[in-house]
Amino acid sequence: MTPAEYCRIQGLEGLMDLEASTGQSRQTLQNWYKNKLALFKVVVAGTVTQKEQEDEELPPASGA
Repeated sequence: MTPAEYCRIQGLEGLMDLEASTGQSRQTLQNWYKNKLALFKVVVAGTVTQKEQEDEELPPASGA
């Protein structure tokens, strides 16, 4: 499994989504996946939770 596949399985759009949310480079995230998997998983989980909370805070879309 690649880092991007892991991100998608967890509910992100991919590694670029994680990159944008964390400000970390793609290379850093790939290195974390390879060498610090526990850290990578925590960062993904935190990003997913943050996005879910942001989605809950958005007002409902109007039908107009």
